[in-house]
Amino acid sequence: MTFEEFVQRWMDVYMRVKLAVKTRNAYESYLNNGVLESLGKFKITKIKTYDIDVFFKEQGEKNKKSLSGKYMMLKSIFSRAVKWGIIKESPIKNVDRSEVAKRNRELLFYKEDQLKLLLSVLENIYPKHRIQIKLAVLVGLSMTEIAGIRLENINYKDNTILIDKTLQYDKETKKFFLGPTKTKRPRIVDISQTFMREIKAYAVQQKKLKISSGSAWEPMLDEEGNLVNLLFTKTNGFPTHPDGAKLSKGTICRN
Repeated sequence: MTFEEFVQRWMDVYMRVKLAVKTRNAYESYLNNGVLESLGKFKITKIKTYDIDVFFKEQGEKNKKSLSGKYMMLKSIFSRAVKWGIIKESPIKNVDRSEVAKRNRELLFYKEDQLKLLLSVLENIYPKHRIQIKLAVLVGLSMTEIAGIRLENINYKDNTILIDKTLQYDKETKKFFLGPTKTKRPRIVDISQTFMREIKAYAVQQKKLKISSGSAWEPMLDEEGNLVNLLFTKTNGFPTHPDGAKLSKGTICRN
Protein backbone atom coordinates (compact mmCIF):
# COMPACT_ATOMS: atom_id res chain seq x y z
CA MET A 1 0.00 0.00 0.00
CA THR A 2 1.33 3.45 -0.88
CA PHE A 3 1.28 6.32 1.57
CA GLU A 4 -1.36 8.04 -0.59
CA GLU A 5 -3.59 4.95 -0.58
CA PHE A 6 -3.32 4.66 3.19
CA VAL A 7 -4.07 8.37 3.64
CA GLN A 8 -7.32 7.92 1.70
CA ARG A 9 -8.37 5.17 4.12
CA TRP A 10 -7.25 7.27 7.08
CA MET A 11 -9.38 10.16 5.83
CA ASP A 12 -12.48 8.00 5.27
CA VAL A 13 -12.31 5.96 8.48
CA TYR A 14 -10.67 8.35 10.93
CA MET A 15 -10.20 11.96 9.86
CA ARG A 16 -13.73 12.69 8.63
CA VAL A 17 -15.26 10.84 11.59
CA LYS A 18 -13.13 11.80 14.57
CA LEU A 19 -11.62 15.22 13.88
CA ALA A 20 -13.13 18.69 14.11
CA VAL A 21 -14.06 20.50 10.90
CA LYS A 22 -11.31 23.09 11.25
CA THR A 23 -8.69 20.36 11.73
CA ARG A 24 -10.04 18.37 8.78
CA ASN A 25 -9.86 21.40 6.51
CA ALA A 26 -6.30 22.15 7.64
CA TYR A 27 -5.16 18.57 7.12
CA GLU A 28 -6.62 18.38 3.62
CA SER A 29 -4.80 21.62 2.81
CA TYR A 30 -1.52 20.21 4.15
CA LEU A 31 -1.90 17.02 2.10
CA ASN A 32 -2.44 19.00 -1.09
CA ASN A 33 0.36 21.43 -0.30
CA GLY A 34 3.44 19.26 -0.53
CA VAL A 35 2.80 16.17 1.60
CA LEU A 36 1.24 13.88 -1.01
CA GLU A 37 3.53 15.26 -3.71
CA SER A 38 6.60 14.31 -1.68
CA LEU A 39 5.50 11.14 0.14
CA GLY A 40 2.44 9.90 -1.74
CA LYS A 41 4.15 7.30 -3.97
CA PHE A 42 6.25 5.77 -1.20
CA LYS A 43 5.23 2.33 0.07
CA ILE A 44 4.04 3.18 3.58
CA THR A 45 6.03 0.27 5.03
CA LYS A 46 9.22 1.63 3.42
CA ILE A 47 9.06 5.22 4.74
CA LYS A 48 11.91 5.89 7.17
CA THR A 49 12.73 8.70 9.58
CA TYR A 50 15.28 9.87 7.03
CA ASP A 51 12.52 10.39 4.43
CA ILE A 52 10.53 12.52 6.88
CA ASP A 53 13.61 14.60 7.73
CA VAL A 54 14.27 15.14 4.00
CA PHE A 55 10.63 16.20 3.51
CA PHE A 56 10.80 18.87 6.22
CA LYS A 57 14.22 20.04 5.03
CA GLU A 58 12.82 20.60 1.52
CA GLN A 59 9.70 22.28 2.90
CA GLY A 60 11.85 24.64 4.94
CA GLU A 61 14.05 25.49 1.96
CA LYS A 62 10.95 26.33 -0.09
CA ASN A 63 9.63 28.53 2.76
CA LYS A 64 6.51 26.41 3.00
CA LYS A 65 4.12 27.28 5.81
CA SER A 66 2.45 25.22 8.55
CA LEU A 67 5.39 22.88 9.17
CA SER A 68 4.29 22.24 12.75
CA GLY A 69 0.78 21.47 11.51
CA LYS A 70 2.14 19.04 8.93
CA TYR A 71 4.24 17.41 11.63
CA MET A 72 1.15 16.83 13.81
CA MET A 73 -0.82 15.49 10.85
CA LEU A 74 1.91 13.04 9.86
CA LYS A 75 2.19 11.95 13.48
CA SER A 76 -1.54 11.22 13.48
CA ILE A 77 -1.37 9.33 10.17
CA PHE A 78 1.54 7.09 11.15
CA SER A 79 0.14 6.55 14.66
CA ARG A 80 -3.08 5.26 13.12
CA ALA A 81 -1.07 3.05 10.73
CA VAL A 82 0.64 1.47 13.75
CA LYS A 83 -2.68 0.92 15.55
CA TRP A 84 -4.16 -0.70 12.44
CA GLY A 85 -1.17 -3.01 12.11
CA ILE A 86 -0.03 -1.57 8.77
CA ILE A 87 3.43 -0.64 10.09
CA LYS A 88 5.32 -1.70 13.21
CA GLU A 89 6.76 1.69 14.20
CA SER A 90 6.03 5.29 13.26
CA PRO A 91 8.84 6.81 11.13
CA ILE A 92 8.10 10.23 12.60
CA LYS A 93 8.75 8.97 16.12
CA ASN A 94 12.40 10.07 16.04
CA VAL A 95 11.86 13.31 14.10
CA ASP A 96 12.66 16.28 16.34
CA ARG A 97 9.60 18.54 16.39
CA SER A 98 11.64 21.48 17.70
CA GLU A 99 13.86 21.26 14.61
CA VAL A 100 10.77 21.27 12.40
CA ALA A 101 9.44 24.38 14.15
CA LYS A 102 12.75 26.22 13.56
CA ARG A 103 12.20 25.92 9.83
CA ASN A 104 9.08 28.11 10.01
CA ARG A 105 9.54 31.68 8.92
CA GLU A 106 10.07 34.27 11.62
CA LEU A 107 6.98 36.27 12.56
CA LEU A 108 7.21 39.93 11.63
CA PHE A 109 5.49 42.76 13.45
CA TYR A 110 4.75 46.33 12.45
CA LYS A 111 7.07 49.06 13.67
CA GLU A 112 5.56 52.31 14.91
CA ASP A 113 6.26 54.25 11.70
CA GLN A 114 4.87 51.38 9.59
CA LEU A 115 1.70 51.27 11.66
CA LYS A 116 1.19 55.03 11.28
CA LEU A 117 1.61 54.71 7.52
CA LEU A 118 -0.83 51.80 7.41
CA LEU A 119 -3.51 53.68 9.33
CA SER A 120 -3.16 56.68 7.04
CA VAL A 121 -3.56 54.48 3.95
CA LEU A 122 -6.63 52.76 5.42
CA GLU A 123 -8.60 55.99 5.31
CA ASN A 124 -8.86 55.59 1.54
CA ILE A 125 -10.21 52.04 1.36
CA TYR A 126 -13.65 50.47 1.60
CA PRO A 127 -15.03 50.78 5.19
CA LYS A 128 -15.55 47.03 5.62
CA HIS A 129 -11.94 46.25 4.80
CA ARG A 130 -10.63 49.18 6.82
CA ILE A 131 -12.45 48.05 9.97
CA GLN A 132 -11.41 44.41 9.51
CA ILE A 133 -7.76 45.39 9.19
CA LYS A 134 -7.96 47.66 12.23
CA LEU A 135 -9.51 44.85 14.28
CA ALA A 136 -6.56 42.68 13.27
CA VAL A 137 -3.68 45.09 13.81
CA LEU A 138 -5.04 47.19 16.70
CA VAL A 139 -7.08 44.64 18.63
CA GLY A 140 -5.20 41.46 17.68
CA LEU A 141 -8.15 39.44 16.36
CA SER A 142 -7.75 36.64 13.84
CA MET A 143 -9.75 36.71 10.60
CA THR A 144 -12.03 33.89 11.77
CA GLU A 145 -12.75 35.85 14.97
CA ILE A 146 -13.43 39.02 12.99
CA ALA A 147 -15.73 37.19 10.57
CA GLY A 148 -17.60 35.63 13.51
CA ILE A 149 -18.56 38.92 15.21
CA ARG A 150 -22.34 39.29 15.51
CA LEU A 151 -24.16 42.54 16.10
CA GLU A 152 -25.26 41.40 19.57
CA ASN A 153 -21.59 40.97 20.53
CA ILE A 154 -20.95 44.69 20.30
CA ASN A 155 -21.42 46.85 23.40
CA TYR A 156 -21.45 50.47 22.23
CA LYS A 157 -21.90 51.78 25.76
CA ASP A 158 -18.81 50.12 27.22
CA ASN A 159 -16.81 50.15 23.95
CA THR A 160 -16.21 46.41 24.03
CA ILE A 161 -16.77 43.41 21.77
CA LEU A 162 -17.42 39.87 22.99
CA ILE A 163 -15.30 37.35 21.07
CA ASP A 164 -16.97 33.99 21.69
CA LYS A 165 -17.18 32.36 18.25
CA THR A 166 -15.27 32.07 15.00
CA LEU A 167 -16.74 31.79 11.52
CA GLN A 168 -15.65 28.54 9.92
CA TYR A 169 -16.32 26.74 6.64
CA ASP A 170 -16.77 23.01 6.22
CA LYS A 171 -15.26 21.99 2.89
CA GLU A 172 -17.11 18.67 3.02
CA THR A 173 -20.64 20.09 3.40
CA LYS A 174 -19.72 23.45 1.84
CA LYS A 175 -21.48 25.28 4.67
CA PHE A 176 -20.51 28.04 7.09
CA PHE A 177 -20.90 27.56 10.83
CA LEU A 178 -19.94 29.25 14.08
CA GLY A 179 -17.23 27.35 15.93
CA PRO A 180 -15.27 27.94 19.12
CA THR A 181 -12.31 30.27 19.44
CA LYS A 182 -8.80 28.80 19.48
CA THR A 183 -8.73 28.75 23.28
CA LYS A 184 -12.40 27.66 23.45
CA ARG A 185 -12.92 30.49 25.94
CA PRO A 186 -14.87 33.69 25.24
CA ARG A 187 -13.14 36.97 25.93
CA ILE A 188 -14.01 40.66 25.84
CA VAL A 189 -11.79 43.07 23.93
CA ASP A 190 -11.66 46.82 24.47
CA ILE A 191 -12.18 49.19 21.55
CA SER A 192 -11.24 52.86 21.55
CA GLN A 193 -14.17 55.26 21.57
CA THR A 194 -13.17 56.69 18.18
CA PHE A 195 -12.88 53.27 16.58
CA MET A 196 -16.19 52.16 18.12
CA ARG A 197 -17.94 55.12 16.49
CA GLU A 198 -16.53 53.92 13.17
CA ILE A 199 -17.78 50.38 13.81
CA LYS A 200 -21.22 51.66 14.80
CA ALA A 201 -21.51 53.77 11.65
CA TYR A 202 -20.66 50.71 9.56
CA ALA A 203 -23.20 48.55 11.43
CA VAL A 204 -25.91 51.15 10.78
CA GLN A 205 -25.13 51.08 7.06
CA GLN A 206 -25.30 47.29 7.13
CA LYS A 207 -28.79 47.43 8.68
CA LYS A 208 -29.92 49.88 6.01
CA LEU A 209 -28.51 47.63 3.28
CA LYS A 210 -30.38 44.65 4.76
CA ILE A 211 -33.68 46.53 4.78
CA SER A 212 -33.26 47.86 1.25
CA SER A 213 -32.27 44.41 -0.07
CA GLY A 214 -35.52 42.80 1.01
CA SER A 215 -35.84 39.20 -0.20
CA ALA A 216 -32.48 39.47 -1.98
CA TRP A 217 -30.76 39.41 1.42
CA GLU A 218 -29.25 35.93 2.01
CA PRO A 219 -28.11 35.77 5.64
CA MET A 220 -26.40 32.88 7.36
CA LEU A 221 -28.69 30.61 9.40
CA ASP A 222 -27.69 28.47 12.35
CA GLU A 223 -28.52 24.77 12.72
CA GLU A 224 -31.99 25.62 14.06
CA GLY A 225 -32.67 27.93 11.12
CA ASN A 226 -32.28 31.14 13.11
CA LEU A 227 -30.77 34.26 11.56
CA VAL A 228 -27.12 34.93 12.41
CA ASN A 229 -26.53 38.69 12.53
CA LEU A 230 -22.94 38.86 11.32
CA LEU A 231 -21.28 42.27 11.33
CA PHE A 232 -19.34 41.54 8.15
CA THR A 233 -21.11 40.08 5.14
CA LYS A 234 -21.11 40.33 1.39
CA THR A 235 -23.45 42.90 -0.17
CA ASN A 236 -26.22 40.28 -0.31
CA GLY A 237 -25.90 39.36 3.37
CA PHE A 238 -24.02 36.11 2.77
CA PRO A 239 -21.01 35.50 5.06
CA THR A 240 -17.59 36.73 4.07
CA HIS A 241 -15.35 33.67 3.80
CA PRO A 242 -12.81 33.76 6.67
CA ASP A 243 -10.10 32.50 4.30
CA GLY A 244 -10.76 35.40 1.92
CA ALA A 245 -8.16 37.46 3.75
CA LYS A 246 -5.13 36.63 5.82
CA LEU A 247 -4.73 39.47 8.28
CA SER A 248 -2.03 39.44 10.93
CA LYS A 249 0.10 41.88 12.86
CA GLY A 250 2.73 41.61 10.17
CA THR A 251 0.91 40.91 6.93
CA ILE A 252 -2.08 42.29 5.08
CA CYS A 253 -3.51 40.74 1.95
CA ARG A 254 -6.47 41.43 -0.26
CA ASN A 255 -9.88 40.51 1.17
